[in-house]
Amino acid sequence: MLNRNLQQQNRAYKTRLETEVAALLQQKAELEARLKAQESLNQELMSVLEKERSLNQELTSAVGHHENKLYALQSEGKHKDLLVQALSSKVSQDIALAASTTAGSSSHSHPQQPQATSGGTSTAGSSSADSGVQVSMSCNRSRGEEVSVSSVASQVSPQAISAELDQTLQHLTSQINEKNAAVLEAKRLLRSTTNELHKLTKLAEQRAEHLRRLQSRMQSSSTAASTPGGYEYKGSSSNGSASHARMGSAGFVPHTGPPSFSKPCGRRI
Repeated sequence: MLNRNLQQQNRAYKTRLETEVAALLQQKAELEARLKAQESLNQELMSVLEKERSLNQELTSAVGHHENKLYALQSEGKHKDLLVQALSSKVSQDIALAASTTAGSSSHSHPQQPQATSGGTSTAGSSSADSGVQVSMSCNRSRGEEVSVSSVASQVSPQAISAELDQTLQHLTSQINEKNAAVLEAKRLLRSTTNELHKLTKLAEQRAEHLRRLQSRMQSSSTAASTPGGYEYKGSSSNGSASHARMGSAGFVPHTGPPSFSKPCGRRI
C-alpha cells in the first residue's frame, strides 16, 4: 500500500516536473528569440552611433572651415576699411591741393599797372608789353592748371569712389552675415546631434543592461531546468516527514539516505 502511494506520488511529481520543464523550455525559447531581437537592435544602434560619429566629424570640419573663411573675410574687411581711409585721405589732399593751386593762379592772373617813368612813352610801351606777355603767360598757366585739376577730378571722382566703396562694403557685410548665420546653424546642428548621440548612447547602455539581465535569467533557468542525471525533487511521506527521491532513466530509484517511513515486517496469521 505504501509503495503504491509512493508510486502515485512519484507519478504526480513527474507530471508536475514535466509540465514545469516544458514551461521553462518555452520560456527559454522566448528568451532566446528576444535575445536575438535585442542583438539585432544593438547592431542597428551601433550602426546609428557610427553614422552619428561620422556626422559629428563632418560637422566639426565644416565648422572649422566656415570659421577660417569667416576670419579671412573679417581680415579682408579690415583691409578694405584701411584702403577706404587711405583713398579718402588721398582724395581730400588732392582736392585741397587743386583748390590751393587754383587760388594761387587766379591771384597771379591780375594785370600789373604800368609805372610812369621819366623816360617817356618808350619805357611805358615796353613795360606795358612786358606786362601783357606776363599776363598772357599767367593766364595760359592758370588755364593749364585748371585743365589738369579738372582732368584729375574727372578721373578720380570722390562720389564715385565713395559709392563703389560703399557697395563693396555692403557686399562684404552681407557675406560676413551669411557666414555667421551658416556658422550658427552648424553649431546648432552640432549641439542637437550631440544631444541625440547622448540619448542613443544612454539607450544603448540600457539595452545592454537589459540584455545582460536576460542572459543571466536564461542561464539560471537553464541551470535549474536541466540536471545531469534526471529530475531531482523533494517529496513528503504520509506522516509529514521529508524524504528525497530521484527519477532517473530507469524509473524510480529510492534515495540512499535513511528512509523516513517504517516498512511493515509483521507476519499475517
